[in-house]
Amino acid sequence: MDCKSQALDVDANGIGGEVRSSERTLSRRGFAKAALLAGIGMAGTAALGGCASGAESGGGSGKAEQSTAIDFAKLEAGSLRVGAGHAAIKLDEYCPIDEGNTQAGQAKGTSDFVHSEGYYTNVHEGHDLRFSIVLLEFNGEKYAISSIEHVNPVNIDDDKKLIESLTGVSADKQWYHNPHVLSAPHDINQDAINNAIEEACKAALAGMKDAKFGFGEGVTYANTNRCYETADGWNQVSNDNGNTDHVLPVLRFEGTDGKPIAILYTVNMASGTLENQMNSEIDPTGRQITCDIAGLSERFVEEYYGGDTVTIYFAGCTGDQWGSVRAEYNYVAGSKNGLEYKKGFFDNEAAWLMLDVASSRLGVSVVDTANAISCGDVHVVSYSNEKFEYKQLDKDKLKSGPDPKVFQYVQSESKPTCTTDVSVFAIDDVAITGVKPEMNIQSLKDIRADSPYAHNIMQNWVSFDGDSVQGYLPDQEGFDQSGKQASKTNFMPGSAEEMVGHAIDMLKESYSAIKK
Repeated sequence: MDCKSQALDVDANGIGGEVRSSERTLSRRGFAKAALLAGIGMAGTAALGGCASGAESGGGSGKAEQSTAIDFAKLEAGSLRVGAGHAAIKLDEYCPIDEGNTQAGQAKGTSDFVHSEGYYTNVHEGHDLRFSIVLLEFNGEKYAISSIEHVNPVNIDDDKKLIESLTGVSADKQWYHNPHVLSAPHDINQDAINNAIEEACKAALAGMKDAKFGFGEGVTYANTNRCYETADGWNQVSNDNGNTDHVLPVLRFEGTDGKPIAILYTVNMASGTLENQMNSEIDPTGRQITCDIAGLSERFVEEYYGGDTVTIYFAGCTGDQWGSVRAEYNYVAGSKNGLEYKKGFFDNEAAWLMLDVASSRLGVSVVDTANAISCGDVHVVSYSNEKFEYKQLDKDKLKSGPDPKVFQYVQSESKPTCTTDVSVFAIDDVAITGVKPEMNIQSLKDIRADSPYAHNIMQNWVSFDGDSVQGYLPDQEGFDQSGKQASKTNFMPGSAEEMVGHAIDMLKESYSAIKK
C-alpha cells in the first residue's frame, strides 16, 4: 500500500507556527542527569494508512534521518484482528446513590460507601460512566487497550488480572488508562466495575475480525493552557497565549468491509467541563454524575458511525492544560501590577448546555479526522514498559522560604526516591508514550523533537500497575512558576526532563529493533 503523510503542526502560535530543531549536542536524558548533578533541581488533517512513512514527519514529530528512516510500506504486512466493546458502570445497581453511601454517610457508621465527593443525587440521564476495551491480535500476539471513565481507579492490578482471565491478554500487554473524569466519583463500587469489564470484554471477543489500521492528525481547540501569573503568583486561569498544543491524533481500526471497529483519539486535557460545578455545594439538588466531555464526545462519534463502533477518549498531557469551555470560570481582573485571581460558576442549566456544545464540537473534529483516514495493512506492533526511580520531593518544605510565592524544592530524607513507569505502544510509525503522572505539554513537544517515529502521542493516566507514583510532574518552567502543578507533585525538579529522556531512549530502542 502506497501511503503518504503531510506535516501538520498546531500549537499556541497557530497552524504551522512552531519551528522545531532536531539538533542536539546533549540528549534530553543526558541533560536531565547533568541538571540534577549540577543541583538545578534543588534551588486541517494529516491522514495516512497503516504503512506510514517515517521519512515524512507529522505533527512536528519523527527525527530519524532521511537515510535511516523506515519505510513501513516495504516491510512484510502482518495479520491483524481487532475486536472492541464497552459497557456502562451501573453504579446504582451495586451501591445505591443515596446519602448513606457517601463519605458523610461513612462517617455516620456506614461501612460501604461509593461517592466520596459528597452527596450526588443521581447519574445525569444518558451520561453513564463506562469501561471500554479494544483487543488486538497481531501475528498471534495479543494486546488490550482499555479505558475506564473514572477519576483515579485504585484496583488497577486486579482489573488487569480480570481482563487477562477473560481475554487471554497478559497483564504486561495491557494499556490501562483513565481519562480523569472529574465529575465522576472518586470511589466506585468494585462489583460495578467488574461487571462492566466482563460485559465489555465479552463484546470485544465476540466481535474479533480481520482488520485494517489508519492514523490521522486533526485539530481541536477543546483545550487551552491553564497557567497565568497574578499578583498572588501563578494561578489556574485559561490562558490562550500560554504553551499548548491543538493536534488531535486519531487511530482508526476498521473491518475489511471498511466499517470502523474502533476510533481512538487523544486530547491534551482532563475531562472536566463540569469540574467543581457538580462537586461543589452551589446546588446540592443538581449534583449529578456525568461522563463529561470524554464520554459525550465518544457517544457523538458512535452515533455518527452507528453499528458497533467503539470510541475511546484518551487524556493527553493534563498537567498545564484544561478545557477551553468550563462551567467554572477562572479569570483575572485589575491593574497591570495587581491582577487578582477570581472564579465563579455558571448556573446548572447553562453548564449542561456548555457541556453539550463542547462535546459536540470535539466530536465533529474527531469524525472529520477519522473520515479522512485511509486504512491499510499493519507491519509492526510493539509494546514495552520500564520502571524508573526519580528524586522525591519533601512537600512539607515547599513554603519554608521567606517568599510564599516561591517554593523551596528539597529532596525528601525519609523517602528520597519514588518509582513510576513509562510505556511505549507503537503501530508502524505511530508511537504512544504512556505515563501515570500528569505532565505539562512541553514534555510531549520534547518527545516529538527527538523521537524517531514520525507520529508521536503522549497519554497521561496510563497505569502499568498500582505501585506507580501518580501526581503532577511539571517541566522546569512549571517548577519555576511555583503554581498548582508544583504544589501537588511528588517529584523533584528535573524529573520530567529525565522521564522524557527515558521515553526517548525506549522509542529509539523500539525503532532500532524494527531495523534489525
